[in-house]
Amino acid sequence: GRPTLSNAHRAHESAVNTDSIRDELDEVISLNSVSILVAEYVPFGANQIVQLNSNVGSTERVQGGYVSPAVDKHASETTLELSPEMTAVDILDYTLTNHINFEAEIRFAEASGVVQVETFGVSLNAEGTCFYGMQVEAVMDRIKDNISLDHLARLLVDVQQDSSSIVDSIISQYQRDLLNLIFLGDASNRNKVNLIIANEITPHLTADEYMDKGEYENEFKQVIGDTKAAYDISEHDTLVFGAHGLLVAGPNSRHHEPLLCAYLQFITIDVFVQNFFARLWILNDDMHKTYVIIEECGDRDPSALKRIRRRICKLGHDIIMLEEILGYLLEALDIIEIPPEPPEQAGRALYERLEISGMRSQLVRRTTDLKKNVGGASRYLEVLREMTTVLQEECWW
Repeated sequence: GRPTLSNAHRAHESAVNTDSIRDELDEVISLNSVSILVAEYVPFGANQIVQLNSNVGSTERVQGGYVSPAVDKHASETTLELSPEMTAVDILDYTLTNHINFEAEIRFAEASGVVQVETFGVSLNAEGTCFYGMQVEAVMDRIKDNISLDHLARLLVDVQQDSSSIVDSIISQYQRDLLNLIFLGDASNRNKVNLIIANEITPHLTADEYMDKGEYENEFKQVIGDTKAAYDISEHDTLVFGAHGLLVAGPNSRHHEPLLCAYLQFITIDVFVQNFFARLWILNDDMHKTYVIIEECGDRDPSALKRIRRRICKLGHDIIMLEEILGYLLEALDIIEIPPEPPEQAGRALYERLEISGMRSQLVRRTTDLKKNVGGASRYLEVLREMTTVLQEECWW
């Protein structure tokens, strides 16, 4: 397909923005020619990709259009009212069962005095990895270069929220239900992984000098979370790992994009598995509460039986959905390929630091472990159903 469009010719519009920051910015680190890549895992399958391609018109002669998650409740009427806050989708390329790449222009309302020109390049894959990328042309009066991490941190918050709005408007209701189950109804604020690529970082120091437990680390924490480690992958290129992403800066950093994207595929599944595990313990706690209600309230409260049955139905529904999500995770780990080691020295150094092959085996082991946990929860639910049947028979007598 065609490459994504550039908004560089509109960069000057950012300079007239109203500054809403109520703080004095202490700029320690700045970046030149910055690209942002936000990634997440969403349960996907081949059929979901086929349906998505159909929904956005990939297979039609006139592709793309405006998309919204809202359901038209008056479809038979002769009038149509469109909200200006819609996402314009322009298809770049697709394969019917494997992926879709498209450009999404955000047209959400902004506060008075705020000018925001925001266009994402979006890539959705059948294994569930969703990439949202953009080139930062300007922030405030900084055009292309000298972008401070203070401004970039605020930009990333907006990108995280808007990327959720984009994907939620085109995935199916079934997928939205799966995400809301894992994130307890707060899927719009789900955590994602940030990858920041810059052609130059100022000041240019060694990796050890950036990890100073002081002002440099505090700057990095704004955009990639708590810093874990930093490495010099070549004389000019630096890699910084954080709790919520990573930053790669240097003149050769863009050569490593395919390898970094392969790493993101696994790290997004890692984040999702952590959320899945936390949700599983909440489910176990709900089942224990149901057990307590059956034991303590069943014989004294005539209305308890109805409440117990309602809780068991909800628990059963949640377990079924968790089993389906687990199936998607296992399938994704089976499909995703580990990239070969690059031939050049800097690429080999980065490949060694990312430890992609080790991460895959760990994720397979963790996901298999989750399968045992979900199976145990399903058997516990059977016990609760049996206890409810006994309680019902006692109530009849």
